[in-house]
Amino acid sequence: MYIKIVVMKDLKIFYLIAFALLLFTFPYSCSDQKAESQQIETDIDLEVRSGGIGESCLPEISCPGGVYSWPIEIDMFPGCIFPVKVDYKRCLAGQSVHLYLGEFEILYDELYCDDYYDYLEVCMLNGTLEECIIEINQLIWEQVTLNILNGSNLNTQVHHTFEYYVGACKFLCESEVLDCAEQGIICCKKEYVYAFDQNSREWFVYWEGPSQLIGNGECPDTPLSSCPGNVLQTVNCFDNCASLDFFN
Repeated sequence: MYIKIVVMKDLKIFYLIAFALLLFTFPYSCSDQKAESQQIETDIDLEVRSGGIGESCLPEISCPGGVYSWPIEIDMFPGCIFPVKVDYKRCLAGQSVHLYLGEFEILYDELYCDDYYDYLEVCMLNGTLEECIIEINQLIWEQVTLNILNGSNLNTQVHHTFEYYVGACKFLCESEVLDCAEQGIICCKKEYVYAFDQNSREWFVYWEGPSQLIGNGECPDTPLSSCPGNVLQTVNCFDNCASLDFFN
């Protein structure tokens, strides 16, 4: 490696060449970024990743992301606060937002709600525990979505797309919904498109896609891991995809 020394009489030529190169490369930044944002859907590499909130089905894509965090209230348990966190990736295509949401996490150590725990016990006795968990998940997802739509300064003149990714195979351990032990990756994906009604001043579902099972994993009939002690636990693993049918 060597460094070429440019003498004074060659400086004008050197600057002209540098300026021409700058003009040649500058247009790339805007046009190519726009193309990338429009194609981002097709460049998804699904993988269970660590970091953020535990393991997540959220795909690895090259858009900014982070963690949403709220105290969630649902009508089923008046006066109770569910501390919830959600991983996300946020892509832009013009004025529209394409949001990718990973599975929400309830911070059970900060959840103080006797009605919630009593409700799960009643569901277990009635043999409807899986249905009860799905119903609670749907209510939380609905509130999470409304928080984002109403609190993110989204452009109300255009449609916005949200993709939701959750683990497909779950079981209940005490009060926590956990992933059943499994090989490979198995997730549910569902897409909604939201629009804003200028008359009612409310967001509504413009289009709803079907739930899709993605990944190469398998869901066992029963959890391969057990809860410690004599705590509330579902006997079988259950399908969690219905948790994303929250605006039906």
